[in-house]
Amino acid sequence: MSKKKRNTTPVYATMLNIRPSFSTVYNERLDGSAQRSIRFERNAVNLRNNDTRGRISKKARLNLQSAIDWMIAAAPEKEVHRTSDNSRFKFRVNFVTLTLSASQFYETEGGERRKRNTDQEIKSKILGPFLDAIRHRYGVKNYLWRAEAQVTTGNIHFHLLTDKFIHYEQLRSLWNDAQERLGYVTRFEQKHGHRNPNSTDVHSVRKIRKLAAYLVKYMAKDGKGRAIEGRQWFLSESLQGMKSVRVYLNDVEEDFRETTKRIGDQARKCFNYCEVYLINAWEFLKAKGGKIAREIQRFLEPLRTLEQPQTYTV
Repeated sequence: MSKKKRNTTPVYATMLNIRPSFSTVYNERLDGSAQRSIRFERNAVNLRNNDTRGRISKKARLNLQSAIDWMIAAAPEKEVHRTSDNSRFKFRVNFVTLTLSASQFYETEGGERRKRNTDQEIKSKILGPFLDAIRHRYGVKNYLWRAEAQVTTGNIHFHLLTDKFIHYEQLRSLWNDAQERLGYVTRFEQKHGHRNPNSTDVHSVRKIRKLAAYLVKYMAKDGKGRAIEGRQWFLSESLQGMKSVRVYLNDVEEDFRETTKRIGDQARKCFNYCEVYLINAWEFLKAKGGKIAREIQRFLEPLRTLEQPQTYTV
């Protein structure tokens, strides 16, 4: 008795994929038979390790961009009241640079320049405890960091992005406590006579119009200094899966057509395997109560936290 041949006709569904800055419509095979290429797997390993000799790959840049965009989208607007001049300003994210207060290097008797501590040691024994401290004390859940080497000194330093308000003095105190685990504050004191180095720089980003683009450019630029050992950037667990919102187009077609009609045909680009729409997530969110808006809000839920008061007095 002959066996019946299995029906191998592929089944496809039309998908809508929404990223913070654009959306795509494409057909996806539903039987899960798509094969990942060797190159894809190699890129995935590189992306997890992100050890690329001081360079940020195109794929990593896209991941950083998505994480930054979604963090800004989910972050509630916060207000700071400064009592010294009775001024007020609003912000969504906190962008900080963390530096070492003494040299990471020393010279041997023969004049050879060597590292006092490796980049890996500094990340595990200074940066790690500092991140633990801000997570536990201030409830920081969503963050990303980028490591670079200073061109002039060779010291490693870190750019940190969070969506929480932390007063600059408290931030500096926590970072200096972490630095002292490897003696950097003591060595600073031996040279300068006090133990309060200005080791943190809070960047003013509230007036930058295209904030996400500015932050992506800053965080994803190729370093001009020496190559960083090991991991050179990191996303918090809450941000690691924040790539895009994927829905079946049939389920949201009415909302989608209304939005594309409002934006106009100039936003549509057609390619062989997909259509790209220059429509960002915020355009879909304008249709409050719409199916796509609800899907985006559901997608952003893991980034949302129970915020303390939205107005901070300093």
